Amino acid sequence: DKETREAPRQKAQDFIRRADEINHEWPPTMLCKAYFWIGDCYQVQIALNNAARYADDLSKKFHHHSLASSLATATILFHQTKYVHSLRVFAHLIQVMPQRISTHLGLGLGALAIGDVVLARLALKRTLMINPKNAVALVATAQTQQLYQNEEKVSDQNTTQMIKRATELKPSYSSALSLLAHRHFWQWHQAPFTVQGKENFLKCMDDPWICLNIGFDVRLAHDGEDAFQARIIGIYKIKNFWMIKISMALSEHLLNDAELHLYWRNTMLIEEIASKAYYCTNIPACQAEAYFILGRNRHAYGDMTGALPYYAHACLLRPEFSVAQFRLAQVHAALGNTNAAIEAARTANKLAPDALEITLLLGVLYLTINNIQESSKNISSTLNALKLNGKMECFQRYQYFAHLTLAKLSEISARKSGKRSILIDTISKYESTSQLLENNSIHVPIELWNNLGVLYFDLGMVTKAALLFIKVIHLLLQDVRGSESNIQYYHHSPNLLAFKRRSLIT
Repeated sequence: DKETREAPRQKAQDFIRRADEINHEWPPTMLCKAYFWIGDCYQVQIALNNAARYADDLSKKFHHHSLASSLATATILFHQTKYVHSLRVFAHLIQVMPQRISTHLGLGLGALAIGDVVLARLALKRTLMINPKNAVALVATAQTQQLYQNEEKVSDQNTTQMIKRATELKPSYSSALSLLAHRHFWQWHQAPFTVQGKENFLKCMDDPWICLNIGFDVRLAHDGEDAFQARIIGIYKIKNFWMIKISMALSEHLLNDAELHLYWRNTMLIEEIASKAYYCTNIPACQAEAYFILGRNRHAYGDMTGALPYYAHACLLRPEFSVAQFRLAQVHAALGNTNAAIEAARTANKLAPDALEITLLLGVLYLTINNIQESSKNISSTLNALKLNGKMECFQRYQYFAHLTLAKLSEISARKSGKRSILIDTISKYESTSQLLENNSIHVPIELWNNLGVLYFDLGMVTKAALLFIKVIHLLLQDVRGSESNIQYYHHSPNLLAFKRRSLIT
């Protein structure tokens, strides 16, 4: 708690005060005061100014302590985010004190901060050669190793072991704990058995308790491709087989006798590690990271209400946290808070203007409030970027959402103009979008078929319209998932299209 964290600080203050009473210009006391204020820089606004003053006084009055003051100065510059200046001082100190571990560590952290991974690796490697048990260096090295990896495919066991080792050496190191929680979130383990889909149950012949537990996330793979993700809410034994109840109903193409490969992750462990990461620090940026992980852990299986306060608090602690702002926008949109969603998405867009998922979300959100101009601008920007990056796997999943939004914009334009040619073009867009969704095994929203039926009806093609309406009614009668179908759609998409069902459906 706060009192426990404050106790060492108060004790340090008492010792510094007593030393000051004896000799307030004693060099070790001045150095200690400089580092004391560096440690307080996240809590007290003027802390770094105080630290710089003591370090400067030490350097001017006691030249034989200039190296110690320079080290303090380099540390202060780092915390002031003046990384280039900090690197220069650390580089100079390495030449003078090549065996001083703090100089190599400072150089490595500064290089990592400016994105110079090569220099960071060299400096951190040297740090670990001097002291293999330096937890900060282990975590920073792990970060350099995963910089160029797609986080959804992180599988480097060496990196994970480094982070685990850091948490063993320093159990209260918040950054290490948060990084470990991240790794666990993206790390899926394959179950030693296969399952069959039965509505919102998974049937298996082997005992699932050997690796699963209630509250774990599971992911299904079908024909070598990821097909579904949900959370376990119950495990039951029925005669000679087991039934695993999950939080969402299965997609239609999984409701058959096919053997599905099952992967799992321990969400309760993620929760435990991230909570500890939050309580082990008083640094706002580190607390924000922990809160973000806790929010994402709920967001991952559709608990938007549970995720909202964690994302909101993460953004409050660290307003420049672009990913947290984006996730906050997503959950606000899922809960129907459109204005709040737009505000968060605009903030995220300013922080990360090249992020396609943010411009796409903005386009959809503006569409929901009928701001056609802003919606078209953002969707066009997304599609232009997709033309350049569309072949990259990480961007392919945005294509169908962008096309879905484009079809809706085209429909609005068609109704405003009343032109038959635009109406036909809109139908073409909807049909190509539905084909794109089906080809990628993505659930086609019922509203899409309904809107398509209405458009055919407006064209006077009654037979095609009737067939689509029958299909919609059939899907509605089959849709035993209720609101869960929306949760699944929201979870898998960075956008939250709200197509309005029309009275013609009845």
